[in-house]
Amino acid sequence: ESVVDQVGRTLPALMQALKVSEKAVSQGFEWENKDDVWDKLLSELEELKVEIQAAKEKKQRRLIELELGDVLFTLVNVARWEDINPEEALLLALDKFKTRYRQMEQISATPLKELSKSQLNDLWEEAKATLAKS
Repeated sequence: ESVVDQVGRTLPALMQALKVSEKAVSQGFEWENKDDVWDKLLSELEELKVEIQAAKEKKQRRLIELELGDVLFTLVNVARWEDINPEEALLLALDKFKTRYRQMEQISATPLKELSKSQLNDLWEEAKATLAKS
């Protein structure tokens, strides 16, 4: 059995990714330094962009999903190098987004779905500024 098979599939995906990465590292499979991880992230982002731009058929959706997965997995490794729990970081970001979105709903005189992209962006910025003051 591989050490990476010791990670339970019942964990949330970000935690599985972190644990699989840690298992691989425990066997010496690791980048030389932090810059290498960042370089890998940039490379994976470029590969994702290429696949998305090339996608003209639904059968390519799987390739896009795989590239997005590579980006997410590499981000988990960035988090590991920075000693950040990616699951907790995502939950914090979600809370921040939801708070700002609720603020947009509260300060808008019009239902959000009726606003233009530009109006929504302006409202987002206003919500951010309002929340920063409180």
